[in-house]
Amino acid sequence: MKTLKLFLILYFCTSLNAFGQRQGLISTFGDLIKITNGFSFSPDGRKLYTSERTSVGKQSGRHVWKTYKGGRMAVTLFEYDLKNGNVYNKRKMSFANDSLDYYPNLNFEGNRIFFVSRRPAPQLNAPDSTFTHIWMAEKVGDHWNSPQYIEALNTIGYHSCYAQQLKDGSVIFISNKPGSKPGPNGNLSLDLWISEWKNGAFQEPINFEFFNSVDEEEQPYMDQTERIFIFKRNFNDESNVFLSIKENGKWREPRQIYLSDFGGYDEHCPKLSRDGKTFYLSYNLTIMHIPLKELLSEEEMKILKKTKK
Repeated sequence: MKTLKLFLILYFCTSLNAFGQRQGLISTFGDLIKITNGFSFSPDGRKLYTSERTSVGKQSGRHVWKTYKGGRMAVTLFEYDLKNGNVYNKRKMSFANDSLDYYPNLNFEGNRIFFVSRRPAPQLNAPDSTFTHIWMAEKVGDHWNSPQYIEALNTIGYHSCYAQQLKDGSVIFISNKPGSKPGPNGNLSLDLWISEWKNGAFQEPINFEFFNSVDEEEQPYMDQTERIFIFKRNFNDESNVFLSIKENGKWREPRQIYLSDFGGYDEHCPKLSRDGKTFYLSYNLTIMHIPLKELLSEEEMKILKKTKK
């Protein structure tokens, strides 16, 4: 009986804590935007970049989404203007197509945008089967140049995706390329990789071993002070968000942050605001946010304040 009571107390406290965090989640733009696996804000906060499904009309009041043979859904990249917390003037990005372009991610300077695509690599005449690769477009003035296939980050016959460029130009991304850890089924799992930027070129990627496991890691985000690292990990038919902070120059063991009752496959694109105070994600196709302090422990808050000083 004592054991049961203890279990119920612990369960109630844990549920209450998680519930409190979930209550803090706020819909950023209401139902105006339905994200499909990715969004990114410009550094000045005046633009929002998204990946969304393509509607070809409505039937019985509901959207009919464009699909390809085999049922694969068409997803592409869009740009919005932002003002006073509202979005307007939606337009398809100039270089975007319907080759499953998704997960746009701007660098901290706002002059490069990385995204995932199934468009054919330069050395191929057709998409690389079902595999996705990383592309990058650079901005000159108000114009985005044609996207470039980043050969150093991609390996034909393997996935490469979810790229984020850091302040020094290095890129963190995900791949199941050779050198990744084998998963429970023996196949190579999706791992975190880092490619340095030197002499105007991306270098041979290095496995980010500390954060990788036999499960699949994906959707990394590191704040520009490089003290907070967020990513997702897939295991046991669920996908959950993990967070780690840097203490005395070393990353602490990542811990799961609880955002919903259900499996985290509806939770995508975790990231922070430019000032590092707000945590964003897309939940069930809707952009949500919550003050980061509501997700951090008291110990983590103290470490970050100490590091900041």
